[in-house]
Amino acid sequence: ISNTALVAKLRQWHSAAADADHSSQQAQTFRRAAASLSAHPSEVTSREEALKVKFVGEKLSSLLGQWMSFEQLRREVPLRPVAALQHDEEGKWWAVAVCGVVAWRSWGKRGGTGNRQGFDSWEQCATEAQALSFAVAKSKRQLAKKYAHAPGSAESYEAASAEAPPARGQRQTAGR
Repeated sequence: ISNTALVAKLRQWHSAAADADHSSQQAQTFRRAAASLSAHPSEVTSREEALKVKFVGEKLSSLLGQWMSFEQLRREVPLRPVAALQHDEEGKWWAVAVCGVVAWRSWGKRGGTGNRQGFDSWEQCATEAQALSFAVAKSKRQLAKKYAHAPGSAESYEAASAEAPPARGQRQTAGR
């Protein structure tokens, strides 16, 4: 992963933060970190190296480290989409996929002809089955919040639901 790819990811998060209007400071942090990283003299290949970049602190270096690890894993293990959801009333989208032992969630706002750039988070699980259960449980939670499946998503969600063991603290029930 090159610094160019890291800068692109930071710019994506900057756009998502500006779009979400959560905090002008959050958007500014992503923007400053992207500018600083683009001028950084050496390649950043780890969380520890990211910490050496101006305007990249603990939290942001952790996110970048997670993203770098996930991108490496994606080169080795196929990505399995679990759900792609949208909330038409609130103009939001949400998606989850699994890649080996990692569940990848992304979310953002909808606009125009589709989804605008969004945020990402990753959940490291002990097994692939736990990652799938985590993804199904999070999808179920979003569906309870009046999200609906995007075209083609219901099929992948139903297949994942049928295959996933119950998440910790959940019992197996019909119609999960």
